[in-house]
Amino acid sequence: MTNKTLHRTRLKPRPVESFDRRMTDETVDTLYNDTHNRRVVIFRRPSGTYGYREEYHYRNDVAKGWVALSGRACYWDSLETARREVAENVSWLPRH
Repeated sequence: MTNKTLHRTRLKPRPVESFDRRMTDETVDTLYNDTHNRRVVIFRRPSGTYGYREEYHYRNDVAKGWVALSGRACYWDSLETARREVAENVSWLPRH
């Protein structure tokens, strides 16, 4: 039988950047469809750029809430540009 020495290593936690960034994004506008079961959330990142995510509302016997359908890797410089581009790219939003 051999005598083995166990070595313990401490794992350093690594930051999860995408989660951290999402937590600090500021919602600046929310656009709903006519039945309020779909929405687009336009947000501002700490960097000052804007993006959006589509969400739908669900309800079942256990829970209800909003679930993200997509999060586009869009980086716009202004809220006005974000609103215009979202209107062009999200098919269920009415065109103005």
